[in-house]
Amino acid sequence: ITSVLSLSLSAVNVPWIRRFRDTSSSPDASSKRYVITNPPDDFTMLPTDQVRPVVDVVMFLL
Repeated sequence: ITSVLSLSLSAVNVPWIRRFRDTSSSPDASSKRYVITNPPDDFTMLPTDQVRPVVDVVMFLL
């Protein structure tokens, strides 16, 4: 699965990432989540954001 995903992403030249944003100060339970995304170039990252390549997610799921 990892190879298929990697080849697919490379074929379309799209850098997909996963991001975990821990907003502990938010009362909204949905504020803590993993997101697999393709952010725009001007996407603002927070110092607490954790970013990993999407391939790590696939390996975790296997």
